[in-house]
Amino acid sequence: MGTTIINSIRGSFYANGKKYENINGRVEITDRGIFVNGKPIEEYKEPPVFKIIVEGNVESIETENADVEVKGTVNTVSSKNGNVNCGDVTGNVDSKNGNVHCGRVAGDVTTKNGNIFRG
Repeated sequence: MGTTIINSIRGSFYANGKKYENINGRVEITDRGIFVNGKPIEEYKEPPVFKIIVEGNVESIETENADVEVKGTVNTVSSKNGNVNCGDVTGNVDSKNGNVHCGRVAGDVTTKNGNIFRG
């Protein structure tokens, strides 16, 4: 899976259908588990395949191998392998292998292997 980092979240997110509520701070999702501000909230024996859904606004998301959905505003999104679906973006969206579907984007949107949809 690699690592997914969600910076400055205040609210809820889903990781593979499980909802994590009242999260405040930095979330790191790895092959070993989910950590909030460095403390584990769930640990794994086997690495899962992830789809990340954030409810609310978030500063940034960086992921290696996960689909990302933000139901709110995000500053920047970077994904190596996965689709990005989000609301408005105040910065940039960068995807290496995946489709990008988002609202208004203040910065740049790039993908090497995928399609870009806005609005």
